[in-house]
Amino acid sequence: MKFELGLPMGCFELLDQIGIDVAVDLIRYTEQAIGAGYEPCPTLVEKVSNEAYGQKSGEGFYHYDDGGKVEVPADAGTDEIASRLVAVAVNEAAKLVVNDVSTLDNIDEAVILGAGFPDGLTALAAERGFDRIYETLQKLAEETHKSRYEPSPRLAYWARDVSSESVEAEPDGGV
Repeated sequence: MKFELGLPMGCFELLDQIGIDVAVDLIRYTEQAIGAGYEPCPTLVEKVSNEAYGQKSGEGFYHYDDGGKVEVPADAGTDEIASRLVAVAVNEAAKLVVNDVSTLDNIDEAVILGAGFPDGLTALAAERGFDRIYETLQKLAEETHKSRYEPSPRLAYWARDVSSESVEAEPDGGV
């Protein structure tokens, strides 16, 4: 994923650095605060059960012989994986916007400055197409029956009615 999106590290590298146990605790807290759509994925729970916490335990998604960095092969990710991750991130951003938690400009600034994204989520979404992102989420929701993949009403609006230059525009009914 890091190569497909130009990120400084991929999700698995980041989880190994943070600590998979810490990530699971955070996800469980989020699930309690927000709802069932935020439950930890079984792979993370299994890693914690096996005490594979990441770099600090010497084993996570990668193996750490000396506690050092890992080399991730450039062909480790796929465009399909990147599309899924971008779709989920853009959907979460849409939820933040519709709930007046943040603006897209602030979210874009946060992912650029905080996560090292080369561009904001708005640019990634425009590049991939809001309609394709919406379709990706619909397909995932149907396949998995997980609420985390249900497209937000705001994303549906963007996919249907908005150009990349006007995603901040308020749709009728505040959706």
